[in-house]
Amino acid sequence: MSLIPERKRKERAMFNQSNQKSPYEDIIHLPHPTSQKHPRMERAARAAQFMPFRALTGYEDAVAETARLTDRRIELEEEEKEVLDRKLRYLEARIGEHPNIRI
Repeated sequence: MSLIPERKRKERAMFNQSNQKSPYEDIIHLPHPTSQKHPRMERAARAAQFMPFRALTGYEDAVAETARLTDRRIELEEEEKEVLDRKLRYLEARIGEHPNIRI
């Protein structure tokens, strides 16, 4: 399969088969125009124009910072675990009553 679109291929074939000249014949061999006022843009700067827009600048950093552990993990003693477990079971049994909870 050719990379040239079908319409372009037909146009080229038409001009090649006839004695007609291409409508671009007068400019096709001219050098690429360069501006005297504006210097050529660096390749990296040109590429940056086409990079995806990121509306949430810094979002990934904020998520990473939030996910990062900043404190050491607190290990509970067995007795403390039992107290918490009793409190949770108490709340679980009375969840339908909408108990007031203090933390």
